[in-house]
Amino acid sequence: MDRFWARVVKSQTCWSWSGPPGNHGYGQAFHRGHVTLAHRVAYELTYGPIPDGLFVCHHCDVKLCVRPEHLFAGSHRANMDDLARKCRHPRRTLTTADVLVIRELLARRVPQRDIAARFGLSQRSVHNIVHGLTYRYDRLAS
Repeated sequence: MDRFWARVVKSQTCWSWSGPPGNHGYGQAFHRGHVTLAHRVAYELTYGPIPDGLFVCHHCDVKLCVRPEHLFAGSHRANMDDLARKCRHPRRTLTTADVLVIRELLARRVPQRDIAARFGLSQRSVHNIVHGLTYRYDRLAS
């Protein structure tokens, strides 16, 4: 248990898994003799066994988040309903105002993972905005 939590970086919002992520973007941890999704391990360590047939879902929609308060056990339908309720989709389109706020937060040295959580993005998306790979200044409409 201590080895697991030692690999978690805690911020005021999400607690990010610092161990290896899988190709799917979720953290991976070695637990009970095999590789398991890190958020499932965090759930089990905090709340006990995951009920049969349920997933461990994120209220925050941050794949690397393992903060127990951000996790819930639910069906696939409950997870999709939660996603729709928050109007979050895997490929979120940002407005010009969103991008300008993100850049302002970055200028204030707010961690990228916190910005990503706030806007329902991956940290990679925030990184791409920072480095001009997406939403370049010369392409933003006023």
